[in-house]
Amino acid sequence: MPKRASPKPPKPLEPDSPKQLVQDYVDSLLQEGANELGIKAGQTTADMKFSLEVVACVGACAMAPVVIVNEKYHGGVKVSQAKKLVKG
Repeated sequence: MPKRASPKPPKPLEPDSPKQLVQDYVDSLLQEGANELGIKAGQTTADMKFSLEVVACVGACAMAPVVIVNEKYHGGVKVSQAKKLVKG
């Protein structure tokens, strides 16, 4: 059987590319939520009230960036709003 070539690693994003700017914003939003909850992505708070998950798609591109709290979609979320969403 012929040996398959290993997949090439993705190229780093250009510093000011739209993709990099979006990624930086998402990272900031995620970090704010993590700081407020005291957990990292993929974890759940000790009281089991909150989990912090990173997903590729929630089917709401027109509302992006989206944060879902208790099955309610919050669109156009700014980093400064993350704390308010967590506190309710």
